[in-house]
Amino acid sequence: MTKLFHYFHYVSYLFAIPAIYYILHGSVFRPKNFIEEVGLGIFFMGFTFAFSSMSDIKKISEKERKLFSNPKKYKQKVLSIISLGIAMAIACIFFISIKWIGGDKLQAEKFYHLGLNCMPIVIAIFFELKQINDKKSYFDLINE
Repeated sequence: MTKLFHYFHYVSYLFAIPAIYYILHGSVFRPKNFIEEVGLGIFFMGFTFAFSSMSDIKKISEKERKLFSNPKKYKQKVLSIISLGIAMAIACIFFISIKWIGGDKLQAEKFYHLGLNCMPIVIAIFFELKQINDKKSYFDLINE
């Protein structure tokens, strides 16, 4: 089962390709209507991050070893991930709420969809938090 999830980690590369395409294409070639394509790119980016957090917790890099060996840096890393997740969730709620605030109806609808497209990133950030926590637990277990 662990190998299966580790192989799912490589699916993240398949989602990265459309994420990069839609973000670049929307930003460069469709500047008037970029919110829709950038939102779709962000949607795929969320899946990229989610699948990338499925790697094997037993594979710990040298950089991660240094991080896990220093409790202060590990705590800062966890707090930064939590802060990023909360900030992204607030941004999603803000973009979604624009639909009901008023103003330009078409623009509000585009921001509403952008907020919905950001939801996978929020979920992926908390997947990453779980992944780093599991790696830390495994690191502590093998270094007792």
